[in-house]
Amino acid sequence: MDMDVYLRFILALVFVLALIAGVGWAARRYGVGGRLIGQGAGRRLAVVETAVVDAKRRLALVRRDGVEHLILMGGPADQVIESGIASPPATAELARTAGAPPAPANAPPPATSRADLPKFVQTLKLAERLAQAGRNALRQGRTA
Repeated sequence: MDMDVYLRFILALVFVLALIAGVGWAARRYGVGGRLIGQGAGRRLAVVETAVVDAKRRLALVRRDGVEHLILMGGPADQVIESGIASPPATAELARTAGAPPAPANAPPPATSRADLPKFVQTLKLAERLAQAGRNALRQGRTA
């Protein structure tokens, strides 16, 4: 066999491996991994929102069967902060049932008072304050 055959074989192998690596990178980069399976209407579990509390901990709002749960992940153990939060209906659905046009996507959220905030938002703010207090205590302990 000629050297040309071996060279074409090696180049084809490198091309296929690079193609596989590129598709894997794109799937991770654009969040396709794991979303292709079970996209039908029968999905029961979804991560609604996540928020970083500090370098090790994060809050996740998880919806299961129309009920939301607030979970603090990281640290020594994961904790359920609040369970059984009623899932709010979609704003577009509310607007359609009320007969009003839906709000534009870039519209600012309506102003709310502290009493109007859902309990999980208040819990999120409390967790952020606790994390800040912990960071301050660590800084003071290191400098003392």
